[in-house]
Amino acid sequence: MLQEDRTLPFNSLMQKAEEVKHILPCANQICRLALTSLVTVASNERSFSKLKLIKTHLRSTISDERLNSLIVLGVEKDIVDLLDINKIAHQWSILKTDVYKFSVKFIIIFIC
Repeated sequence: MLQEDRTLPFNSLMQKAEEVKHILPCANQICRLALTSLVTVASNERSFSKLKLIKTHLRSTISDERLNSLIVLGVEKDIVDLLDINKIAHQWSILKTDVYKFSVKFIIIFIC
């Protein structure tokens, strides 16, 4: 019987753990933890390796000016943490809207 339990698929093993839940609650919790940790560790490893690929690609394609700006942000982290990101994003969106309006007016004037 014990030999058969070692070769059970995960879903069958989980069903067996649920069957004995009222008798061995701690064993059920340990079984749940063991079964879910295998999946979560593997998915985390995949996400970290994907993150590593993205970072490598970004480092190889990033411009010097942007890289220098990111270095300054990293070095001056204590100052950056005090900034209100929402206010900066709002000001940036206004700036982009004004540039767009200017571009449209310039094109209309140029065509006419």
